[in-house]
Amino acid sequence: MKRILYIILAGILLLAVSCVKEETPETYLQILQSDVNFTAAGGPGEILISTNASEVSASSDKSWLTVSTAGTESVQFTVEESGEAFSRIANVTISAGGQSQEVSISQMGLIFTVSSDEIASGFEIDPEGGSVSFGFSTSGISDPTVTIPEADSWLESSIQDGQVILSADINLSGSDRSTTVSVGFGWKTFEFPVSQSDLPILEQTELTFSMDVLDAKFVSVTEYVGSDVVWSVSTDDEWITAEKTADGQISVSVTENTTGEVRTGEVRMTDAEGNVMETITVTQRNYGYSSFAGNWVLSYMDVDSDGYFVAASATVSIVENNDRSGYYMYIPDPSLGTSRVALSYDDTESTLSWTKQYMMSGSFEGGITGYFWWMPYVNSADYSFDMPDNAGMDLLYDPAGDTISFENNGVLSDVIGFWLYIFTSETPSDDQDDQLGYWSFIVNMDPMTRAE
Repeated sequence: MKRILYIILAGILLLAVSCVKEETPETYLQILQSDVNFTAAGGPGEILISTNASEVSASSDKSWLTVSTAGTESVQFTVEESGEAFSRIANVTISAGGQSQEVSISQMGLIFTVSSDEIASGFEIDPEGGSVSFGFSTSGISDPTVTIPEADSWLESSIQDGQVILSADINLSGSDRSTTVSVGFGWKTFEFPVSQSDLPILEQTELTFSMDVLDAKFVSVTEYVGSDVVWSVSTDDEWITAEKTADGQISVSVTENTTGEVRTGEVRMTDAEGNVMETITVTQRNYGYSSFAGNWVLSYMDVDSDGYFVAASATVSIVENNDRSGYYMYIPDPSLGTSRVALSYDDTESTLSWTKQYMMSGSFEGGITGYFWWMPYVNSADYSFDMPDNAGMDLLYDPAGDTISFENNGVLSDVIGFWLYIFTSETPSDDQDDQLGYWSFIVNMDPMTRAE
């Protein structure tokens, strides 16, 4: 009986044991710690996790955040540098054993500034060459991008120690040059002009010849063009001849102008590559030194015995002097006979010039004894006899009308003619005791016409 009871009890126990299920532990996933805030510079990040799963996966919903590795203890990722103006957010989803957790990663927008007030107005590089620079600051890790138009290869850029450096060599191009430079980082760009003035290559860039030029004219090259610079000259017309002299000057000559018209041409100074460094404009007039010679009718205003201005005229003779450097103009005078005026000739401008000058001394009618001077007459209350010797008027020839006009040469303002003045001393002065008064006036002259 007992044995039967033991057998029944053993069966019950066996049945009970066979009915108990084996339980599996529940999977868990926890975020322990994470890098969630980044500057615009970006960089690597890590999310620490805790899980009992054997495999972990992770993904990003933004392309600028890349997951590199996902393990049971951490997820590694990288945030790219941002060039955007505003902050941005990416979500990293971590999955393990059917569990998921989401971590939000934020990145600030880019800050990019420059530390120069000249950005607004631009930069000027020294004509002899050099550089300008300005600093910048950014929350990114890259350097900004400097953009210079491809055509403006004379300007170069570099970045060093937080400074943008713009450099140019000496400017012997023959003209001022400028360009627009942009410095940008991500969403923000600064634009500004950069210029460099031209260095004078030649002492003159304009030459004027008379119709009947006698000698060549020489143009000097400035010190900025060193002996190591290879250059040559050429012309654009056969009536102009240009040569490079042994001492590094440019000799320019022209043939006689028989066209009856003013003509112009160019002399080009070029470097070894054929680039034009400088241009000389050559003008040849349709009149020359001999055009002024002859007898002319001079109409002007004089002062009568009562002190009133009256119309007057005279036939004057303009005669070449021996060395062709100027002329003498002979003006008839009822008391002095003939008064001779020296006129200097400017071959560059093909003009004559009548300036302050001594004429003669002696005793004349009425017992007047003194020194006679041609003095420019200035139509002004603050007249002074103590004036520059080159003050006066230019005589300009007009071949179209065959006339000669008078024009203030600019040394003094308001010169409207001349008066013949007498002084007690040989040198004019503003001393009242030195002045005897005027002999005659020649003012407000009309253009002289050739006498028949």
